[in-house]
Amino acid sequence: MKRMYAILFAILVAYGAVWGISWRQPIVISFSGFVDTLVFGVDPAASWHYDPGIDEVIPFVPPSGPHAFFRLNDPANPFITMLSVDIRRDARVRHIFKGFVGGDIGRARISWDPATIPAGQIRIGIGTETTEPTRWYDMHYNDHLEFDAPDWFWISCRPYSSGADHPPYLAFAYPQDGRRDVPPSAPVVVVLDDDETGVNVHSMQMFVNGVDVTSSIEKRRLLSGIQVIYRHPPFEYDSLMNIRVIAADIASFPHYLDTTFSFRTSIPAFSPQWELPLFFVNITARDTVTKCIYAAGAEGASQFFDSLDVAFPSFPAPEFEVFFKLSDPAYPFITALSRDTRPLDSDNLWVVDFQNSGTALFASWIKGGYGWLFPKLNLANLGVGGYNANPKLLMKVAERLGYFLGIDKFKPIEIMGGLLPIGGVREKISFDRVLLVGDAAGFTDPVTGAGIASAWETGALAAKAAYDFIKNGVPLKSYDELTRPLARAVEKSRERRLSSEEKIRESGDIKSAVRLAWRIR
Repeated sequence: MKRMYAILFAILVAYGAVWGISWRQPIVISFSGFVDTLVFGVDPAASWHYDPGIDEVIPFVPPSGPHAFFRLNDPANPFITMLSVDIRRDARVRHIFKGFVGGDIGRARISWDPATIPAGQIRIGIGTETTEPTRWYDMHYNDHLEFDAPDWFWISCRPYSSGADHPPYLAFAYPQDGRRDVPPSAPVVVVLDDDETGVNVHSMQMFVNGVDVTSSIEKRRLLSGIQVIYRHPPFEYDSLMNIRVIAADIASFPHYLDTTFSFRTSIPAFSPQWELPLFFVNITARDTVTKCIYAAGAEGASQFFDSLDVAFPSFPAPEFEVFFKLSDPAYPFITALSRDTRPLDSDNLWVVDFQNSGTALFASWIKGGYGWLFPKLNLANLGVGGYNANPKLLMKVAERLGYFLGIDKFKPIEIMGGLLPIGGVREKISFDRVLLVGDAAGFTDPVTGAGIASAWETGALAAKAAYDFIKNGVPLKSYDELTRPLARAVEKSRERRLSSEEKIRESGDIKSAVRLAWRIR
């Protein structure tokens, strides 16, 4: 028995030594008629140097003609200097992969699939063999990089996680599992997440009552997961709807999620004519929580509590909660609703209240509008925004939001507002003696209206272009090329917004055109 225990322990230790996260990411090099694939990644069985059977070596003889490789500097293997596959140990540290493209002079291109880039901070840039790039590109939001060869490219990779690898999971679903009063036209919204490598967008499948609807879903990648929206013709009344979701992570040996949830559509007599889900994302130092409540409209509904409203359950402090406030003398013990249904033929005001909110709070609703609250010690930044919105209406909404968050008790230091350019990057951003940056150039996210990060980024690029112009006589038009990847990202975002607005115009059903526009990091 003692010998058996010793053998079993040895097996467990050996197995544990290679336990962890493994992924491989190919990149395609195209240069002067030469096309090749290099691979980088992490593996628990790999080391920081050369690993036979894991890394792949390019022959020792220097290649002739166009070529590409990852540089290896391993004192234990001084004659192995070029790799086509470079795999590092699974660890949540910054890995640097340095590659070279050369053997000729000309325009080179590195391309990859952003959907398969693992979660984490994974960026690519052009530098030298010993000097880091001054400009990095996020590989999640770009699909290629062009540069003049011969030159060195760097890939900076800090994985989202290391160690144990688990399957993806269902982080959020609308309608919620078990609901029995869902309007037939309500969209199906799911958020899938993975705490290690992230969810592979290409792996996502959705079935409704056994029918594959994958080709009709909208997919959007988040930090380590994906958001999926299925907009559909109205389901039949009083029908049980079974939703099946299948997805895999980005690991070398994928882990799969195969889960189901179900809900029942309401019967006509007890169904709102429309229901609008409102999503609230609460961020704390420990966690990010999404809650959903519903504003609805129906014939015969009232401004008070009735059969189409859904009373909010008791509050489990100290958790974050969001709800509609209710004041109905006939029901003094019901003070909060998770669905507030109002009449169709009158002007209505839905009042949202919060409990135990965290460091930051976001709300998403129709056409990309959102609100925010950023506490800053003894100050707070409170605001709202939306497309084609009336400034006076936005001001009232901000005041109302502040009132129910308790901000009205404090004196406003400054009130400001203005228009954001969300139509995309200007056609011309460089002139004889002028470079446009940030909002002035149109580098504002057309979905969220965010522009601070791009203002910093384009400002730095403008400084580089100005320096090159003064010192080396490089035309200021080089700024156009420097900002091209960022301009492409803005254009893709603009196309998504225009596509959404087109669907609203075609269907006329604004209430079903829900956009979860915020990407929480």
